[in-house]
Amino acid sequence: MQINIITISTQQNLKSSATDLQRISEQTPGTYQIIFRFLERFHIGTLRAIQALATRTAKPAVYLLLGVLPVEAEIHKRKLTFLHSLTTCSNNKIKEIINRQIAVNFDNNNSFFFQSALLLAKYNLPDIFDKNIPIPSKLSWKKLVKTEISSFWTLRLKEEAHQMSSLKFLNLNFGNANSTHPVWDSVEQNLIEIRKASTKVRMLTGTYMVQADKHKFSQYTIDPTCLLCHREIEDILHVLTQCPVLCNERKEYFTPIKQLVTENSPPGTWELLFNNKLAVTQLVLDCTKYMKQLGFKEELILKLETFTRHFCFKLHYKRISLLKKLDG
Repeated sequence: MQINIITISTQQNLKSSATDLQRISEQTPGTYQIIFRFLERFHIGTLRAIQALATRTAKPAVYLLLGVLPVEAEIHKRKLTFLHSLTTCSNNKIKEIINRQIAVNFDNNNSFFFQSALLLAKYNLPDIFDKNIPIPSKLSWKKLVKTEISSFWTLRLKEEAHQMSSLKFLNLNFGNANSTHPVWDSVEQNLIEIRKASTKVRMLTGTYMVQADKHKFSQYTIDPTCLLCHREIEDILHVLTQCPVLCNERKEYFTPIKQLVTENSPPGTWELLFNNKLAVTQLVLDCTKYMKQLGFKEELILKLETFTRHFCFKLHYKRISLLKKLDG
């Protein structure tokens, strides 16, 4: 899909800057930090823009949903690949220069070789400076580096996400930092479907604005009660499962979701798993949470994502239309 194409292009641009950043870091460490922070802001800003997400969207979600590593990880991959090229170089002159640089600068905190040694330890990679350890082939090394860096950052991003209440509906037991979440993977190259997915992703990441959010952001001066039904606090659970004003749209567009689940899972599964509003909300926002219990393969998960995306957008559209009438 188009999102993946843009993301890959962005990653390639970032990778091409790694060597220049390393050179700058050795000459002017302070300048390097400034450039790195700028590059990091550009990277996360681009990924948010691709997904039409607010700037307050939690960073772990921005990366995990698209299956993209932070810019720091991309630079590390580039540096470690370059390190392998240096250590396996067959040119004797270059080997002499490398050995001299290692001897002179290995204890220099800003040197390429010192930083590379730290990266090898950080990602639990073989010490290719040790002449007693055989150096893997170029292909094997790149694969190993990619795997270890991906595993490290997947764990780190998920640990950060666990601490964020805004991501309580994001299933952190699914996928890794190199795989696109089904919420995007199920979207075709269609502007309408992308718009629907953007709406659902905002709900999933806790950035879809409801009255409860306005209440919190206004330092509790705005009433959190739903403006449509005036019965209870309007949070995302209320919008998706409870507000009586949206009941017609909810019933119409939720039926295909329930039908898909009941027809493709063991008898009684629906009653067992989705007997409360919170579980239904979880199913709608991130159905991968129930992937094992339902026994769904990728094809059914993507189909369910399509139905839930449609459901979220229809309720959003109806809600916004009614709120505009109230303001008018």
